[in-house]
Amino acid sequence: DYKCIRYLSRHIGVFKRKDGSFYALEVDCKHQNANLLIQPPKNHIAVCVRHGWKYDLKTGECLTESWAKLRKYPVKIEEDIVFVGNKVLDED
Repeated sequence: DYKCIRYLSRHIGVFKRKDGSFYALEVDCKHQNANLLIQPPKNHIAVCVRHGWKYDLKTGECLTESWAKLRKYPVKIEEDIVFVGNKVLDED
């Protein structure tokens, strides 16, 4: 389960793990900044629609270029509200 938000011209994916915890990653391809969640990921692997770069959305690792790791963001839950960095996202 995930939700994509846009903050300061960046796309951030907020993902819910099976245990109910959350994590957040940038989801803009490091090659040309395409949103990696335009197409739903399969088995936590996102493929960039522009040039096919692949990313593991569990770790943020780029499977195409080792230097192109996605940035992680802190997540905090308070009273059923998910906080990601400075952005507030209502929990559905």
